[in-house]
Amino acid sequence: LETSERNYDTVNMMVSDLNTNVKYLRKLTTEAVNAMVDAGLPTKRKTDTSIPMFLEVVPYSKQHVVPWNDSSKSVFTPAEGIEWISQKLLENKFATKKRTGV
Repeated sequence: LETSERNYDTVNMMVSDLNTNVKYLRKLTTEAVNAMVDAGLPTKRKTDTSIPMFLEVVPYSKQHVVPWNDSSKSVFTPAEGIEWISQKLLENKFATKKRTGV
């Protein structure tokens, strides 16, 4: 297999871009998990083997505190976390209206 210097540079640029994207997505995932935990979603301590790879926000830890969906017995995805928080906010809004009669 012959490799020219031009091909090497192209592959090197593509791998570099891929690594940059992976780091960026890991940062976003970490921020989303932390935000869900901070917002009060139910959590559970789970091992690496029990959670999706994208939630391994502390790569050198064997256990992680993750937002946990009891009804589906799985971790919350960011979309599910937003839906859970929205539901709680709506329930609180209706409960307040009912109490105050507004």
